[in-house]
Amino acid sequence: MLKNYLLLAAFFSLCPSESFAQTWNQKANVPTIARHRCSSFSIGNKGYVGLGHLNTVSNILFDDLWEYNPASNTWTQKADFAGGLRYHCHAFAINGKAYVGTGRDGSSYQNDNWEYDPTTNTWAAKADIPGPNRRGTVSFVINNLGYVGSGFTSSGGSGTSNDFYAYDPALDSWSTVASFPGTARNSAVGFAIDSMGYMGTGDPHGLAQGLNDFWEYNSVTDAWTQKANVSDSIRRQSAGFALNGYGYIGTGHNPNIDDDMDDFWQYIPATDSWVQVEDFLGVSRRYTTTFVIAGKAYASMGTNGINFTDLWEYNPNYLVAFNYIDEVGLLANKKSSGTYAFKQGPAVTPTDLKLFIFNMDGKIIHKELITSSELEIAPDQFPPNSVYKVIAGTKVIKAGKLKLTK
Repeated sequence: MLKNYLLLAAFFSLCPSESFAQTWNQKANVPTIARHRCSSFSIGNKGYVGLGHLNTVSNILFDDLWEYNPASNTWTQKADFAGGLRYHCHAFAINGKAYVGTGRDGSSYQNDNWEYDPTTNTWAAKADIPGPNRRGTVSFVINNLGYVGSGFTSSGGSGTSNDFYAYDPALDSWSTVASFPGTARNSAVGFAIDSMGYMGTGDPHGLAQGLNDFWEYNSVTDAWTQKANVSDSIRRQSAGFALNGYGYIGTGHNPNIDDDMDDFWQYIPATDSWVQVEDFLGVSRRYTTTFVIAGKAYASMGTNGINFTDLWEYNPNYLVAFNYIDEVGLLANKKSSGTYAFKQGPAVTPTDLKLFIFNMDGKIIHKELITSSELEIAPDQFPPNSVYKVIAGTKVIKAGKLKLTK
């Protein structure tokens, strides 16, 4: 098999005007104090991020709310959350209004539910969620009903709960629905695709581990069905969203190796399968918050021990032909001189496939045509956390960070 090792000396001319669609693009930072376990939602063509906390000598909590306008790439501070200082809350939006509540204040868990109206920039108290007070819930919206459940509770058992409830904003009332049948947990990921709700990963409190299971909720039959696991890695405190008929889960913490993550996976409901897509190009982290506007997703805040305010736009403008690249992974050599292999899939032979390598400032430091059946690079020749992108024509089809496995 032909192999072509990339060397820095192998650079060739780059056209200054050369451009291509990128999947992750950094946007304006949230102009506030860095933090994690925030709440987020979107209404119309605006996104919202707020609340949250950070750990220093003492536990510092927040109640502020910020509105993001993607058209101008700007943030505007809005009315503070009326429920007071809070973190790890539920949040969802229905018919132009958002609903935020539960979570933890400085000393206790809550079960409240507050409605935010962006047209008047005001908050109004709504019916409390049934069951025990809680934080770290999952929430999603199906057919104008908001679903909230699971989470860490302030009473009983292991401290986590499997109960679920549906909220009807037209009636301002909650009803009990089928309990989640998997392991009780908090800090899981939840979203809805079409008429189905989904929940997966998370932290089974007290077990010092994460999960990678994934479940589908059918509101018509009021039943849960287990689906394909999210990758091979357990994780907790991850980010997730639904976009253009697909689900996405990524980042988070893997307690097996005590490390924060930056990989992202796409869920395809039609085949009940997961495909790895471009790594999150910000710093690896947990407790990232997300929202979706007009066919694009946005990820912000979070922590890896250091708290963040950066905002990243996810634009799925890559080719769906994932078989262009069968594998991007470290070969058997685990030392610092190991190599990454970019293997073309047997079903497709692209005529315009290139490998780009960028430093963390976004500057192209290497470009190479992929002309052989396998192209290898030695990552120790490039700066730490250099980013690779495999380009077909003008679109990114696979990307990530060059990282050696220890």
